[in-house]
Amino acid sequence: MLTRAGMGRFTDPDTGDVTTGDWIAWSQTNDILGRVRTDQTTFASAIATTAGILPDGGTTDGEMTEPTGGNPLDFDHRYTYDKSGNLAKVEDLTGTPVEGSDVSPYTVRDYTFTTNGARSTVKETIRADGTPTGTATAGIDQTLTYDTADRLTGGYVYDPLGRQTTLPATHAPNPTGGDVQLGYFDNDLPQKVARDGTTTTFTLDVAKRRLVQSSDTGGEVTTTTRHYTDSSDNPSWIETTKPDGSTETLRYTSSISGDLGASIATDGGVSLMLPNIHDDITTTIPIPAGTPATTAATTIAGWSSYTEYGTPIDPAQTETVGTSAGYGWLGAKERSTTAETANLTLMGVRFYNRITGAFTSVDPVPGGNATSYNYPTDPINSFDLDGKKGWWKKNWRKVAKGALVVGGIAGAVACGVSVVCGMAVGAAVGLGTYAAKYAGTKKFTVKGAVTATALGGLLGGIGLSKFVRNGNNFIRIGRTAKGANWRISVGKAPKHYQKAVKAGKSPRGRHSIHMDRHWGGYTNAKTMRQKVWWDRRPRK
Repeated sequence: MLTRAGMGRFTDPDTGDVTTGDWIAWSQTNDILGRVRTDQTTFASAIATTAGILPDGGTTDGEMTEPTGGNPLDFDHRYTYDKSGNLAKVEDLTGTPVEGSDVSPYTVRDYTFTTNGARSTVKETIRADGTPTGTATAGIDQTLTYDTADRLTGGYVYDPLGRQTTLPATHAPNPTGGDVQLGYFDNDLPQKVARDGTTTTFTLDVAKRRLVQSSDTGGEVTTTTRHYTDSSDNPSWIETTKPDGSTETLRYTSSISGDLGASIATDGGVSLMLPNIHDDITTTIPIPAGTPATTAATTIAGWSSYTEYGTPIDPAQTETVGTSAGYGWLGAKERSTTAETANLTLMGVRFYNRITGAFTSVDPVPGGNATSYNYPTDPINSFDLDGKKGWWKKNWRKVAKGALVVGGIAGAVACGVSVVCGMAVGAAVGLGTYAAKYAGTKKFTVKGAVTATALGGLLGGIGLSKFVRNGNNFIRIGRTAKGANWRISVGKAPKHYQKAVKAGKSPRGRHSIHMDRHWGGYTNAKTMRQKVWWDRRPRK
């Protein structure tokens, strides 16, 4: 395993050799809830201004140059969350330098939300000198309004099924192109998007996935055909036929993580996709066809970064990095955002609009997000890649933990007075609860799982079964001692009630039910009146 040997360089522990050149890598820190608190690359964030494409539109011909400015803070992004778990504040140091500066600005975006959980406002401040104390200028200042059905208002048009058919230019990813017109299939899947003279339509395959995409601009038609080899909506290859009749084929292959790893062009050239921790494609490494295996890949095709809801920091670089498929923000998950779809993201079964952080139609599985149109309001730690994040996806951890508690009580009852059995049940509940809370997150560790298992076993052996058997005044199930009758008792035992009265106390809960194989009945512990259901006790 390589260890850090300074910014962008690593040491091989077996040989002690230090890598030459700069390596691209990402790191992040998390809060106590496992949410991302900060993230950072091994490069200063000013690399965005010098990799592949320069701010003035010129290029470096693929050569990666040294950044001219440094990041004065120890992060690229820092995230703050409100009490409801929404992403409330972002401090961003990855932007393109403003005029007169050679460092990335210190940009802050503050978010507020409605009582229903929809995004309400975003206000952006920009400090050109890259420090938190520099002179601030205003950036984005957006206020969103909603009707009683949590639908966006202000120029929107909806059909009777609550689907947006007109998206106003003020909320379009490219406002200069005018309003965006949208159409849908009977099953609510996106069927058409039209803007600024370009109309794009889709057909579906038998699995209801996008098959043929036709984009018509003034009679010039570009056709994109997606081919699938598995059950996902991620194509294995895409054929694009341009208006002049030429055809481009891009084949896609996975990385060892299972996400998008590379694209292979018609001529055999390869582009390695390099995603960040959030699965956004930040750059591609081109390997031209015929390149010998001994030749190092030393260039990158631009450098793209994105805001938390998917807006490119530098659209020109993003277009270069994303290729014709539009794999930029969440590109490792093959979510496509292109000019042909008015820069709306094809997010599974719905259109997603990065400007409002919302979908254009209702969630087909109710309860997945705060409202029927919301994208997750913590877009750093949560995703909705298929556009139908259901209640189960959102709440399965809570359900699992509740089931484990019920199962633990049932296990304790079944164990009776056995300490070993109680330990086994407690250990299983401890491990299961830990897994339900942290499985699939970066906070899950083997050490944490072992600790939870050991602690659960200890509590199970000592306390859980004892509490259920005889440690409370609500319900007691099991044997009080080895050889005793197995019983169920509800309410305070009469002898305990009477003992409290003699001590001058005023105990609550005088009603008691007791059932074992010898005796069953109800007792009023205050009057000691009983209603006997059965009495098979031996007579003396």
